Amino acid sequence: MTIYDLKSRFQDTLRSFCRHLATNNVTANQVTITALLLSLLGGYFVYAGSTRHILLIAVPAILFLRMALNALDGCTPSALVGHNWPIA
Repeated sequence: MTIYDLKSRFQDTLRSFCRHLATNNVTANQVTITALLLSLLGGYFVYAGSTRHILLIAVPAILFLRMALNALDGCTPSALVGHNWPIA
C-alpha cells in the first residue's frame, strides 16, 4: 500500500462530508479560513508548549484536522457544481 492509496481512501471518506458542506452553502474560502485559524492555534500550542506541556498533546489532532480541511478545501468546489449559487 502506498501513500497515494491512503490519500484516495482518505478523500473517499471525506466526500460525503464535503457534499454536506456544499448543501449547507459552505464555500471553499470558508474552509480555508478555518484551516488557517486552526494552523495559528496549532502554532500557538507549539510555542506555548515549552511551558505548558499539556498543549503539545493536541498538536497531532490539530495537524490531522488541518490535513482533512485541506482535502475538503479541494473537493468543496467540485461538490458545488450543479447548484445555483456562485462558487467563491
